[in-house]
Amino acid sequence: MRETGLTVIGLDLAARPWRPTGVAVLTAGKIRTSLVFMDEELIRLVVAHYPRLIAIDAPLSLPAGRCCLRPDCDCRRFGISRRCDRELVRQGFRVFWTALPSMVELTCRGVALAGRLRTAGFEVIEVFPGAAQKRLGLPRKQDNRAELARRLADAWGLVLPAGRRLTHDELDAATAAIVGLLYLQGRAEAIGDPAEGQIILPAPA
Repeated sequence: MRETGLTVIGLDLAARPWRPTGVAVLTAGKIRTSLVFMDEELIRLVVAHYPRLIAIDAPLSLPAGRCCLRPDCDCRRFGISRRCDRELVRQGFRVFWTALPSMVELTCRGVALAGRLRTAGFEVIEVFPGAAQKRLGLPRKQDNRAELARRLADAWGLVLPAGRRLTHDELDAATAAIVGLLYLQGRAEAIGDPAEGQIILPAPA
């Protein structure tokens, strides 16, 4: 179902600012995508569109009990995963633990960016496009990127640019925006502990 009365932004956040972050702006029943890099670019884009909601594909919180992700801090005893991560694994989704060494940069960037956006007055949620695509009956980007783009265009209004293929970052950002829309429509499920941090998925069919 397309919604014409609000704007949602989806972000497929890169761990490092010199790598592209996929951005999708869902408004007036259409989803338009782009790639940005630095945090300041992201902030300017968000402020320019002033969305009702921002849905980010990146960990936006730390495991309960952890104060940081430093390997030499005593808080490391609280582990590397959150309840939402573990619940998704139990549901059959492949998840990278929030505080896994290879995830530390992304988690730190996600937590910091979400904090800035929330301080500026925006509502921010964490999403997982891979799991969302499975819930929505869509192909995964690694299986058939062209078919994923076509299905998102047909069902959700994704605008396919002429002369180039959308990147996997843009397709995940578009999916993130769709999850944000479903969340606002009351058609989504929150996984995990609200006090620790939740991941939002489309409600099961």
